[in-house]
Amino acid sequence: DEFQPGKWGMDPDDARATFYEVTRNDSFGSEAYQKWATAVELGADFQDLNGDGVYDPNVDKPDIIGDKVIWNVYNDGTPVVSRSLGTQPMGVEVHQQTWAFDRTDSLSDVIFIRYRIINMGGDDINDLIASCLMDPDLGDYDDDLIGCDTILNLGFVYNDGDDASYGSNPPAFGVDFLQGAIVQSPGDTAYRFLGPVLGVDTVYNAKNLELTSFTYNHGSVILGDVDFTQLSRLHQEGGFDINGNPIDPINFEYGKGADSSSNPLFLFNGDPVTGAGWLDDPPDEKRFTVNNGPFQLAAGDTQDVVVAYIVARGSDALTSVSLLKEKDALAQNAYNDNFATLVGLNGGNAIADDYALMQNYPNPFNPVTHIKFSIKKATNVRLDVYNMLGEKVATLINGEKMDAGVHKVTFNASHLASGIYFYKLFTNSFEATKKMLLIK
Repeated sequence: DEFQPGKWGMDPDDARATFYEVTRNDSFGSEAYQKWATAVELGADFQDLNGDGVYDPNVDKPDIIGDKVIWNVYNDGTPVVSRSLGTQPMGVEVHQQTWAFDRTDSLSDVIFIRYRIINMGGDDINDLIASCLMDPDLGDYDDDLIGCDTILNLGFVYNDGDDASYGSNPPAFGVDFLQGAIVQSPGDTAYRFLGPVLGVDTVYNAKNLELTSFTYNHGSVILGDVDFTQLSRLHQEGGFDINGNPIDPINFEYGKGADSSSNPLFLFNGDPVTGAGWLDDPPDEKRFTVNNGPFQLAAGDTQDVVVAYIVARGSDALTSVSLLKEKDALAQNAYNDNFATLVGLNGGNAIADDYALMQNYPNPFNPVTHIKFSIKKATNVRLDVYNMLGEKVATLINGEKMDAGVHKVTFNASHLASGIYFYKLFTNSFEATKKMLLIK
């Protein structure tokens, strides 16, 4: 109840503070494309196909990733008197973009959500933690178990065996941080994946945070629930009981199999399939929190945090856990590939439903970068690189006949000086230009 619809400072009853939906089957000038114009006014992205910087529903496309996209905006401006925790608003505005795929492979069981967190309050926010609090009730609510996989950045819930609602093969459900907040880290590189058309933002001397803690929310004298401000913060930080005392996994009231190597930041991080490590026990109604932070959010700054909701159903409860982790790994690979090809999910390249030139990756780069483009039918293709003076400095594809699909070209600029360059794609019926930055 701390968040309300609309942008920061906007009347929450404003009719524009709603959900904007668009599918891949919608077309130029359609009602969905027309309504997206309002979403753009509120902060939504779009594919600027004519390059003029202005969204035109008859020429440009909404930011469609997957087969259906839902976009909305909300903020933490709810008055203090209406907030259950009694905290002061921070001036946080969230642009939420949700998308999914209509497919026959593993991606059909994944929902992707990007939370674009913007500090509109005027003051820096220190040590912010982004969290997803889950109350999954997997079938019969009192036979659930939870766990986490720190390699996959995944928190999940599963059953202890047969379930009254699902029978002998209950599903498993998980939440994964596909892309965490960006923090400074000398020598590392962080990324903001924006989809195959908008490309990738590359941030040097920084890294994306992974899963930073996994906690169990329970109404007990040991763990408590998240009804109080300080307790909520402890659940975000992880590793503490209701009184702020460090959790000792070996002597912890819940779970089994813990030893001296068990990390209290990540409760029940063993493998339920093999039975190895620290596992949840006993089964009960379970709520859990996956966390990403802390990170800084300066006034006017933005952070993108992307999660995936994944469901898998195998032949029994533990097979569902194995399948869940397999689907999660495939979803992460597709995300890291910026959904450009989806190789490994359907055994081949994505079928291109339009012509598009993607942003190079990484960008800025030194000296190697990759350029992807899609063509919806076989055609002759030319891809050239130009400097700021309009002089051609490289030809990457020289009029070759190429099949329909998504293609990738590697460009090595070791012979060029630092600066801004443009790459231009020519086909028989399509042209597009993008800018890239070489930094040596």
